[in-house]
Amino acid sequence: MSRSAVQRALRCGALIMAGVVAAAAISSDADARSRRHHRVHHRVSHHSSYDPAYASIVVDVNSGDVMQETNADSPRHPASLTKMMTLYLLFEALQKGRVSLSTSMTASAYAADQDPTKLGLDAGDALSVEDAIKAIVVRSANDAAVVVAESLGGSEMGFAQKMTAKAREMGMTHTQFVNASGLPDESQLTTARDLWAKDFIDVAERSGLIVDVGATVLRVASEQVVACALEVPT
Repeated sequence: MSRSAVQRALRCGALIMAGVVAAAAISSDADARSRRHHRVHHRVSHHSSYDPAYASIVVDVNSGDVMQETNADSPRHPASLTKMMTLYLLFEALQKGRVSLSTSMTASAYAADQDPTKLGLDAGDALSVEDAIKAIVVRSANDAAVVVAESLGGSEMGFAQKMTAKAREMGMTHTQFVNASGLPDESQLTTARDLWAKDFIDVAERSGLIVDVGATVLRVASEQVVACALEVPT
């Protein structure tokens, strides 16, 4: 696949972004509200609060020096930030030519049965790679994330294993994925330090899943997980 086509794919992800700080929080709240009225298919975490309550890390992007950290290695559930890794593997497949933007993927009954937020796909519906990128980035669509996972990994669990393996390649040593969407699961964990992994931040920035705050701070947030990259003027 040509570089321009890959870049077009990345731009598709940045069409209507308000930023991950708002998107992750809104998505997590919407998912939580929806689960009160829908059958839950995942093992739900029963942790109503984290202890310690707050985890963060601030890094100078020029030197890589950690400027501030608070409980940066404390386990946290990544929620919808999980979809950043789902997108990373999809973009990688695009770049290597395994799929194209027009590749059609078919929704399984399992994918269609995911909890909201979602597109509302029915089993057998077709979804192009390009539309899947838009759905994941703009709507945080859980059914679209699973369609991608099953298409690239054979099953969501198989894809989650690939996600975890990629996380290890990136140096994310305390991150484990068990699904492609970020729906609650006790075993799906990360840390603020892991979220700072350079490759992970790069795909978030390129796809529009990371917000530039005040032109100098790049911030990734999920519930009470925060990773920041601060560019210090030289």
